[in-house]
Amino acid sequence: MWPVEYIGVPIAALTMLLAQRMEARIGAAAAGWVAALPIAFGVASATIAVTQNHTDASLIALSAAGHVAPMAAYAIAFVWLTTRLGAVRGFLLATLVYVAASVSVIPVPEVARIVIGVLAIFLGGLYMARQPRAIRTGEAPTRMQRVLSLGSAALVVAFITVANQYSGPGLAGAIGAFPTMSTTIALFIAHRSGVRNANSVMGGMVKSLPIYLTYCLVFALLILHTKAWWAVAGATALALVAAMLTWTRVERADITENGVLYAEP
Repeated sequence: MWPVEYIGVPIAALTMLLAQRMEARIGAAAAGWVAALPIAFGVASATIAVTQNHTDASLIALSAAGHVAPMAAYAIAFVWLTTRLGAVRGFLLATLVYVAASVSVIPVPEVARIVIGVLAIFLGGLYMARQPRAIRTGEAPTRMQRVLSLGSAALVVAFITVANQYSGPGLAGAIGAFPTMSTTIALFIAHRSGVRNANSVMGGMVKSLPIYLTYCLVFALLILHTKAWWAVAGATALALVAAMLTWTRVERADITENGVLYAEP
């Protein structure tokens, strides 16, 4: 069953490749928005529904939806800490913030988690709006950066599946919710062009969270009452509506008269 269970691995890698192309063409915020889309998570959760059972798939999606607040807290902490401490130390401390926030929401009822998540998205958006925008798009990633990025994308899908098999859907949802792909892109950008562009990745990620939340909630509900493919189709349809609404709020680059790409204010 290994090829079926891990079919999300190449999907995650392709998502990461798309995000890298977006960053090089229209800016870091767009890359963060793409990297946070629930494409890989959707494939992983659907695969679990097909190869294991629908209940686990629903619980994983609910757990992931319940971790939207920790995701927003992580993004805010990443921006605040990397600006002051540098990319590596900021990332490590922001990861601790995510873990602490994830642990703190465990005893919270599921409905309350969702409400807190919606509030966190709103507050995270306000915080990101106050941060300096990315002033230009990045260069194309090197071959080594591309390989490492695609590897990190593949690992997150593998971790979701393994965690569900050995530790249950709660931990799998928490692992799946951690913004691994957005973080990987942000760290590479920080190394290449400084934390200002890297922080724009997190701004794009926060704007993408409504899509993530929508997909997880709809999938968690539908998978208990219908076949996996119908659940994926329904969740994807509503997630696309959220995507159209949020994409218009993502800062994108424009070409000046000199042919240099700068981010729109």
